Amino acid sequence: MTRIIKMRIRAIMAGFALALVAACAAPPPPPPPPAPVAIPSRPLPPGGASPSFVVPPRDMYGIRQTVNTNLSGVQKSWNMRSAFTVAALNCLNPQHAGILPAYKSFIETHKAGLARINRSVEQEWKEKVGSSYQRARDTYTTQVYNYFAMPPILPRFCDVMNEIAFQTQTVTPVDLDVFAQNSLARIEAVFEGYFTDFEQYRIDLAAWDAQYGARYGQSQVQQVSANYYAPDTAGAMVQPMQAQDSYGPLANDGAAAQPGFGGTR
Repeated sequence: MTRIIKMRIRAIMAGFALALVAACAAPPPPPPPPAPVAIPSRPLPPGGASPSFVVPPRDMYGIRQTVNTNLSGVQKSWNMRSAFTVAALNCLNPQHAGILPAYKSFIETHKAGLARINRSVEQEWKEKVGSSYQRARDTYTTQVYNYFAMPPILPRFCDVMNEIAFQTQTVTPVDLDVFAQNSLARIEAVFEGYFTDFEQYRIDLAAWDAQYGARYGQSQVQQVSANYYAPDTAGAMVQPMQAQDSYGPLANDGAAAQPGFGGTR
């Protein structure tokens, strides 16, 4: 009996000892803090454009309304010639060095064809506008040049014009119109790609503001009136946008304003 009591006392004492050791042990470390959440940067406009850049609208059929919309065949051909002029004047990076000599060769090789196209375009403007056609055409031509020279899109424009410039070397006079009109469609696809990217930027920006704007501040984007207006379906005169290239505003006719850039309007 005494032995049993002693054994119980020893067990109780051992339990007290274990409890004392546990009480003196260091507490377990706290759980790790939650991983930091990476906040994405506020979206920026593509091509370094102003956040208030105005994208040409679409009509009820989803067609983008630009200076190259709803044109006759000869006007498309002439606008491609205008695009080539803008490229020769503005695409000056080393990788685009072939554009200028190709442009000069194109103007010389297709002098007769371009003169024919110009006469046809002139006649269209006379029939559409009347006696004031020259001013109307000059205004539209200025807008065409400025459209192609928009700085945010210029790198993409120069890349596609570099490809087109190379292909002009094999164009025969018979194929001039078809080549010019197909080339304009390729150029316009580049601009459409940029406009789509800018529209996506606005969607992304709105989503960022909705999620993070309350904490970090809303984006200070102001939708202002554009200086660029698309022509209406009746072909009315449009207001020119004073676009700037690397060396200042383009002249009304860059081909006539620069030495070595001969050709009719």
